[in-house]
Amino acid sequence: MEKRIVRDFCPFFISMFLAVVTAVAYSLTAEKIQALPYFQLFGSALVPAITALFGQITKKRLPAAISYILAAHVAFSIYMGTVLRFYDRFEAWDMIAHGVFGFVGCTIASAFMVRWRGGNMHVAGFLLVAALSTMGAGAVWEIFEYCCDTFLGMDTQCVQKAIAEGKSPVSDTMEDIIITLAGITAFVVTFIVDRFTGEHIAKAFFGKTDRIAAKPFVAPPAPDGEIEKND
Repeated sequence: MEKRIVRDFCPFFISMFLAVVTAVAYSLTAEKIQALPYFQLFGSALVPAITALFGQITKKRLPAAISYILAAHVAFSIYMGTVLRFYDRFEAWDMIAHGVFGFVGCTIASAFMVRWRGGNMHVAGFLLVAALSTMGAGAVWEIFEYCCDTFLGMDTQCVQKAIAEGKSPVSDTMEDIIITLAGITAFVVTFIVDRFTGEHIAKAFFGKTDRIAAKPFVAPPAPDGEIEKND
């Protein structure tokens, strides 16, 4: 049991270790030390622990890959992008981060739906819920950025930059949403291709940790596209 708990929380330990390394790098390279980056680092480092805690509390473990995906995305978007200012250093970094978020968000939403018997949904409904859940999470992130700009005097939504360049003040927000939608589209395409080629990705992702749904990406036939009733 203890070994299983350690394995479940391993992505969190890795994320926290990387947060410490990034904090040291920031302290040594930043022109002006601020408190907010440290809060962002160690606050976001807690994210990979969510899935492990979910498994411990509900006694229904999620695929370990989800925690590793979350840890990698946090490192890419927060540690490197925000704290080490890769968003400013590399113009494409923000675009890649939001595109990956679209794909990762759908993957995580799919995992939760499978655990909550959503795998019994019609496949079109399954994809729609995963996509809308991810778009909703993206909207929450934009609200977070808006709050940072409004209450902390930041410019995370690049409003001032857009005005200076003669663009719409909401251009950055709209571009982020569109790029997230592109990531969602990539997930849907991967989903469909995997479904018609033996479900190798689905089985590799869910098979070792979720025995409840042997084929999580395949919805059983339902009359007229309706959702089947669960027990």
